[in-house]
Amino acid sequence: MSRSFVRWQGWVLLCCAGLGVACGSTRMRSVQPDHWQAVPVAWREKIERVHAAVIAGAEEERRAATAAVAEARRALDRRVVVATRASGPVEGDQVWQEAWRAYEREQAAALARIDSSQQAWLHALLRWRERRLAAADLHVAVVRADFELAKAEAVSGYTPGDEDYDVAGFRGQFARLHESWWQARQRANAARAAADAESRALAKAKEGYARLRREGPTPPAAVQAAAQIEAEALRKKPVVPHMHVW
Repeated sequence: MSRSFVRWQGWVLLCCAGLGVACGSTRMRSVQPDHWQAVPVAWREKIERVHAAVIAGAEEERRAATAAVAEARRALDRRVVVATRASGPVEGDQVWQEAWRAYEREQAAALARIDSSQQAWLHALLRWRERRLAAADLHVAVVRADFELAKAEAVSGYTPGDEDYDVAGFRGQFARLHESWWQARQRANAARAAADAESRALAKAKEGYARLRREGPTPPAAVQAAAQIEAEALRKKPVVPHMHVW
């Protein structure tokens, strides 16, 4: 079983858990067409126009979220492992050769940290975008439920006085979906915070490697000691006053 299939299967389960409407466990309750036709045309057109714009915006948000998930999956699949190449023989005495080999080991470890951090960030990015898509799916359901509620309230206003149109059922449907949407947004926000944390960890790993490259290998202890002795001698050397010739 491929990793891509496992991720896809997990995404389907996430959608089913968050959005029962999409998975068939709960059918969206809608106002019957003949009831809707009882509302005057002008009032129907106004309601439809207002809610059509809101629904279109939610569907555009879902399309953007779908594309973002696809891009995150492609980025994870094409991840390239960064490797360092051995530099070959090192000139100098045995002490410097040992120092250089230690430096190469440090570079390899730094690159491994970058690779690990990059993989963790890509997985976290995908989780965030999947949860954002789940929230976008629910948002579409919420705005559609809001449209049906507006229609039901309009129909109720034109229902004969001796009849009672069931607006409460539409209000309950909207409230349940809105609560699910809010929870989905909380999960998406938490996933985004986790992705941001992994992004900062990746930046820190890259900066550590860059600093290592800038500073180069650590000089052997004997070389460091000689350099310190030389610096101390220069510091203690008497300063000859400058003679001015007039």
